Amino acid sequence: MKILKVILICLGTAVTAASYEWLADARKNGLFAHMETGIESMRSQQWNINGKVTGGKWFNEYFNIYMGVQHSFSRSSIGSFSGFHIGTDLVFYDSDKFNLCFNLESQMGSYKALYFSPGVEAVLNVNSYSPRGVFLSLNEILSKSDTSWAEDDTETVVIESKAKKIYTLLTELKIGYFRQLVQNQYLQLSVNPHFRHHAVQGDKRVDLGFIALGHKILLNRHMKVDTEFSVEIPQSGERTTLGLKISLSTY
Repeated sequence: MKILKVILICLGTAVTAASYEWLADARKNGLFAHMETGIESMRSQQWNINGKVTGGKWFNEYFNIYMGVQHSFSRSSIGSFSGFHIGTDLVFYDSDKFNLCFNLESQMGSYKALYFSPGVEAVLNVNSYSPRGVFLSLNEILSKSDTSWAEDDTETVVIESKAKKIYTLLTELKIGYFRQLVQNQYLQLSVNPHFRHHAVQGDKRVDLGFIALGHKILLNRHMKVDTEFSVEIPQSGERTTLGLKISLSTY
């Protein structure tokens, strides 16, 4: 926790000391950026470090397009992944009390992995003077899965050209609560279950996902830092795993 505080202080000092002119110009032209890094699984025998950089443009207050790159480095080389993603946001309704947004994203990456994901997000703010409320997001993720391997299968030899790859559909649900702690700082609590419509061997049809506690701080009029600590909900045969994510973005 002390390390995290030092990181936030350094970020805040650097941004405060910097000139805001180029950020103001970028915001005026509708440009935005997002950088994110984190550890997906804090276990000695299995961990996964992720990094993502995204940039985009708002063409008006209701429509944007963005693209970026990401890399996931795992202790096991099989779990490492590099990819390119592109997406768009469409704002259907926006007010002080309620916000409804549609998102469409597609990604291509190493090992011929790809996914296509449409989704919606709704935010209800029950108090305009001291912001607090609930949010819900629903994403349908269509991805390609390799069914040639069974769980913990280390003996089967797979010929890449004959691998059995099929498209599977997963529903990702995120429900949460947010509130303002003090001026320019917000707390968020969420749960994130997954539902696989056609689970392949080794996958659970229902995955309880994780519980996440997040903190957002607005450094200035242009930049914010989001920190999220997550605990995966263990199911049968699983161990509890922890995750940490830190992101810096314009808004």
